Amino acid sequence: MRKIWHQITGEYLSEMLERSRGKVLDLGCGFGDILEDLTRKGCDSFGVETNPPAVEACLKKGLKVSCTSLEEAHFPNDYFDTVILCHVIEHLPYPQEALKEIYRILKPGGLVLVYCPNAGSYLAEFFGKYWQGWAVPLHLYHFTGRTIKDLAGRAGFKISGIRTVTPEYLFLPSLNRSLLNNGGVKFWGPRTVRILKNAFFRLIIAFTFRITDLFFVGKGECLRVELKKT
Repeated sequence: MRKIWHQITGEYLSEMLERSRGKVLDLGCGFGDILEDLTRKGCDSFGVETNPPAVEACLKKGLKVSCTSLEEAHFPNDYFDTVILCHVIEHLPYPQEALKEIYRILKPGGLVLVYCPNAGSYLAEFFGKYWQGWAVPLHLYHFTGRTIKDLAGRAGFKISGIRTVTPEYLFLPSLNRSLLNNGGVKFWGPRTVRILKNAFFRLIIAFTFRITDLFFVGKGECLRVELKKT
């Protein structure tokens, strides 16, 4: 049921879990939600996270998480089958160096799953400076399909797949910011919030974006990139 819901809403967690196998590293694992799902699946799961409270929460769950950067973790060569960067690469100060380090610790034939905002999306164009994907100064870099391909190629990876999707839940922050900054404060009350969080309204938005993504190929809100070490 969760997989079907994710397909409707544009969420990519189910796909991420299906594609992950073997020894998996979740870079920037946060409070370990993805790691828990990976562990239940049977993967040998590891996490790297620089936020001490998040790492402490992961350790209390029994997850294998290090409070350090990727480079300082010093994983062995050819160690992981899968590496996940879910809304992480845009936060890294040196993304090319990070991908080179991932290339080193990934087994030949291993897979890297990258998810990040698409600065070339139709919502970025529509909302302009109010688009939630900019998130300055939290996001240090902004990627399009072309620039993420270039970055991955410089690190030695082969692009095995690149798509875009617009999850419905990422639309609302941009709408909220746009309304609040364009005189819409008086319309953005608790009643409006309840309507926007209503399951029926979310389904309408989700189906709208599924259709829009079909017409605007490569212009969806999020980049979903698969890299392989050949």
